[in-house]
Amino acid sequence: MDKLMRNLSPRLLQQSKYFKPTNGMDFFRAFSSQSVGIGRGSGGRASEPTVRSGPENIPYNVKGLAHIAVAVPDLSQAAETYRTAFGAQVSEPKPMPDQGATVVFVHLPNVNIELLHPLGDTSPISKFLQKNPKGGIHHVCLNVDNVHAAAEYLIEEAGVKTLGSGLPTIGAEGKPILFLNPKDTAGVLIELQQANASVHSTLEK
Repeated sequence: MDKLMRNLSPRLLQQSKYFKPTNGMDFFRAFSSQSVGIGRGSGGRASEPTVRSGPENIPYNVKGLAHIAVAVPDLSQAAETYRTAFGAQVSEPKPMPDQGATVVFVHLPNVNIELLHPLGDTSPISKFLQKNPKGGIHHVCLNVDNVHAAAEYLIEEAGVKTLGSGLPTIGAEGKPILFLNPKDTAGVLIELQQANASVHSTLEK
């Protein structure tokens, strides 16, 4: 611990006077964003973690993060907070009866946030807010290049179940979507969204 403290910048050392870590993990959580030399023979740099590649037979590709969905008890207040605090562009509320939610899209550089508020008595968002009255992250949405191939592969090869009928439906952004059972994805509700319009138009025909 003393060696790590000596490697901190003067500014961080000043901050550390007000931080009393109870254990090593507290220390690393507090200063994880700083470059601190760790490990012998590393030249003051931590060794790179081992990386394992995914299977080569996956018939679809994840193209990136589509959005992070946040359930909120007060939609207008949440939208205004993102607009004024972070300078985000926010959309008008969009009712989505099929999903039991009213949605506001929040656009920030390199990330989109989807604010969700319950619509109807049977809304799944209502159940979420009952457990989390102040709101919180509801799901993470990934863009994929073929949502149909993804559904088939996940069910038949990866052992990941889907929610609902297992068939893609049209989401708030007008694209085919599919939700995965969080019991099979480390407790996280993951939504897959079709990244391009060509498959979208095929679905609607």
